[in-house]
Amino acid sequence: MPEAEPRGDPVLSSGAGLWGLVNNAGISTFGDVEFTSMETYKEVAEVNLWGTVRVTKAFLPLIRRAKEW
Repeated sequence: MPEAEPRGDPVLSSGAGLWGLVNNAGISTFGDVEFTSMETYKEVAEVNLWGTVRVTKAFLPLIRRAKEW
């Protein structure tokens, strides 16, 4: 998976920073545990857990900048 990174939005490049971040993405699966593959569980964790971590890490410098602004 590629790392998340902020792109050239003029608001973000103004130097003001970012006051908040909403990680609002996720996938779900349903069904009996014994019939759901480990690959499916890994995909859910990749998106819901590691996707959130990637996006947060990418925007954390901008959030910290907002504290200084």
